[in-house]
Amino acid sequence: SNVNMLLVENGMSIVLIEFSEQSEFKHLFGAKLLLNKIKTVEPTEQQLNDFNRLSRQYTEDVMALRESVGIDITLIKKRDKAYRPAVDSGLKGDELWLKVQQEAGLTDVQREAFRKTKERSNQFKTEVKKILTSEQRSNLPRGKKSSKK
Repeated sequence: SNVNMLLVENGMSIVLIEFSEQSEFKHLFGAKLLLNKIKTVEPTEQQLNDFNRLSRQYTEDVMALRESVGIDITLIKKRDKAYRPAVDSGLKGDELWLKVQQEAGLTDVQREAFRKTKERSNQFKTEVKKILTSEQRSNLPRGKKSSKK
């Protein structure tokens, strides 16, 4: 198989990311959800290749940011648990992130890293929408899944 090694410089450390062009690239969770939506609007092979390229860059950026400040799966779970209630309570911007920091026990540096990964996620979604036609964009599934009763 054709395996590529990617060195990502990140502050003082260099992260080695290994991926194969042929195999399914391991997308971050948010990218996986977006890919599932895109598959419903019949993307071309070129659009899927563009998506994978954007997703790789997004993943590299987020992983490098997380590693640079010591964010691991435990912290991500704590952030996840604190984030939704903070958003649902109507908090935004600094107030939102300070509440998440307080609830999840994050350092200032970790709080800012989570904020930057959220901004990078939004940037990724915008970049992905640009590779779709206006018709595909208007046909993308919207909204949250209704909770099963």
